Amino acid sequence: MSYKSDISVIIVNYNTSGHLSECLESFRKYFPENDIEIIVSDNNSTDGKLPELVNKFPEVKFFQRDVNDGFPGGCNYGAERSGCNYLLFVNPDIILKDNSLIKLKEILESDPSAGIVSGVMINEIDQPIYFYNDFPAFKWEIINILGFGYEREIQRLVNRREIRENQNFEVDWFHGAFLMMRRSDFKLTGGFNEKYFMYYEDVEMCYKFKNKFSKRNICITGIKYYHHTQASIDIDKNDDIYIFHINRGKLLFIQNYKFPERTLIYIAGLTYVITRLIALPFWNKYKGRKKDKLTQLLKVLKLYLNINFLNTSKYEYIKK
Repeated sequence: MSYKSDISVIIVNYNTSGHLSECLESFRKYFPENDIEIIVSDNNSTDGKLPELVNKFPEVKFFQRDVNDGFPGGCNYGAERSGCNYLLFVNPDIILKDNSLIKLKEILESDPSAGIVSGVMINEIDQPIYFYNDFPAFKWEIINILGFGYEREIQRLVNRREIRENQNFEVDWFHGAFLMMRRSDFKLTGGFNEKYFMYYEDVEMCYKFKNKFSKRNICITGIKYYHHTQASIDIDKNDDIYIFHINRGKLLFIQNYKFPERTLIYIAGLTYVITRLIALPFWNKYKGRKKDKLTQLLKVLKLYLNINFLNTSKYEYIKK
């Protein structure tokens, strides 16, 4: 079946049926059935809601997998089954505001230097929220060690002049919640790196486009999309998953860097873990669960000290 837009939308789902339903409703609202291909790659959800969604959205192609191998694996699986020349990777907690995503494809069609294109992520009151950044650097690690300054830096990013003045601009990397690229370019990169389970696979994809293939990653400010943050993982309840995999992802990603830069970031990250271990006895935030936090931090420390553990711990804290 051919689609008028020549765009395949690929959504990875894991126990996010409520958000996914809203997401698919927004696509249905702005795009006729034969205008856009929508593929849901379900990573072995356990909530039992997928059959309801299949019945509710017959125009959507659902693939129920028997493994939860993370965001990269789900994206690659969906991309392999897509039939269009432009791929839009979308989180299930995205809601479209209009049909302007077509402009992303138009940029890719008209500008050969464009690699990954995206829009501006907004919250429920239409304010820009964190959706892009520079590639990981020593500066951000120092902010993490100190424990303050992070929000100020985020505000600097989302209050960028180009966003306020509705001008397109280049970025290092986008949040993986809303990424469009050519199928041919996606294949050239080898797809998302399945060594990751979650976090930093989007950063690495953007890094490949910019630094290995000399493509520009461009924010199209006229396109805005709403995002429920962390729909498939509640950080307050799943602190183990978040802290472990954000550190693991970073350590995998910096292997793309040359030795001096990689070493600085590594030392800073290791310092962060050690200082948190030292501070844990006095950390009121974890009162009543310091034993669990200690176990978590020791596992993260092991990531820094044991390369074999780093490479083989993809499913730590994860149910496959």
